[in-house]
Amino acid sequence: MRWSPQEAVAAETHAGRFMLSVAFLSLLLQGATVPESLSLADAVEHARGRRAEASGISARVAEARAVRRISWRPVNPTVEYTEVAADETRRLAFVQPLGSLPRLALDRRAATSALHAAAADSTQRLANLERDVVRAYFGAVASERRVTLLLELVALTDSLRTLAARRAALGDISDLDRDQFALEATRVRLQLSRAEEQRAARQAALARELAWDAAALPLLSEPLTAGLPDAAAVAAGDGASYHAADVPEVQRARLAAEAATLSARSLRWARLPIPGLLFQRDWSRVSGVPTLTRVGVSLPFPLFTRGSEAMDAGEARARVAEAQAAESAIDAERAIAAGRARVEESARRSRLAADSLVTGVVRLRAGAVRLYDAGRTSVLQVLEALRAERDAQLLAVDELLAYQEARADLTALVGRSVIPSNR
Repeated sequence: MRWSPQEAVAAETHAGRFMLSVAFLSLLLQGATVPESLSLADAVEHARGRRAEASGISARVAEARAVRRISWRPVNPTVEYTEVAADETRRLAFVQPLGSLPRLALDRRAATSALHAAAADSTQRLANLERDVVRAYFGAVASERRVTLLLELVALTDSLRTLAARRAALGDISDLDRDQFALEATRVRLQLSRAEEQRAARQAALARELAWDAAALPLLSEPLTAGLPDAAAVAAGDGASYHAADVPEVQRARLAAEAATLSARSLRWARLPIPGLLFQRDWSRVSGVPTLTRVGVSLPFPLFTRGSEAMDAGEARARVAEAQAAESAIDAERAIAAGRARVEESARRSRLAADSLVTGVVRLRAGAVRLYDAGRTSVLQVLEALRAERDAQLLAVDELLAYQEARADLTALVGRSVIPSNR
């Protein structure tokens, strides 16, 4: 079959449109697909791509970069042209102010320091964004873990309540023991209801941090024990080194103070009465009127009191910025010490709760139920074992969450990431 050139062009056009439609449809399907699971690294990357705060952070740096480009430009000259109709006289005047020339180098250095301060501030803001995502992520993981634990306890207490009802009907235990098992099952269900409410709140908080639909959140795949060192590492302590000079907020404050000092020095030069250049040419179409050319200088008045208020304000701003930089370094040292203590102690508590406390109370509860079935202990022992297991399991979850939050706070303080690939 042979096609004419027109038919071949039409066929290629239709085929191209079909391929474009297929590609567009596949993109829509990919965008609408919700992943089955969401890791912590993917959550942080998603937040950086979707949150409006991330674009605002980059905009601050872009603004500082634009200000730096402007700081190197001298003041533009002014050109004036006038014409008098009565005598057909024309005047062209050119004025070039030179007062900004001695300040250009200082203004350039100040703008460079301000740009570096904006970069340090963006580093800190991105670290804070990641910290908020990490805290919300593990908060949702912990709330899901609490619900799972309480659901298991609900199943256990319901089976014990059923068993107690049967034994009470046979006369093996009293009605008081049966009612105590029923009340304990009710208490666990009340705790489950509170845990489910907290889970919904935590998921809504995570959806807000990720700019995600709360109803379409995927399964969170990161375990609550992520990053938790083993017992030997916990005993040895955190070997990472943190210094106040490396904290982005301290760097930002120091660079801002440097920029304020340079700006104050620039304002001192602004007080000097540096003359400007003047060029003027007058001419007329009337015969006999000579053409005049003037070259001179122009001086600002008053000569030496001009700009004193601006200089005083600039020096005051520089002193305030220097004081804030010094206080920021002191606060960073204190926050690093407190943050390291929080991380180390919460890791020690988490490891102790996971390795010793939880296994111990599970074994205690199993033994109490076994002895109760054999008629060798009272119902109070079983209830105490159940409550001890419930409290220990929930305490272990709380300690693990406290460790994750402490780790997120410390890494954000020093501008680092809890995700190894982002460090």
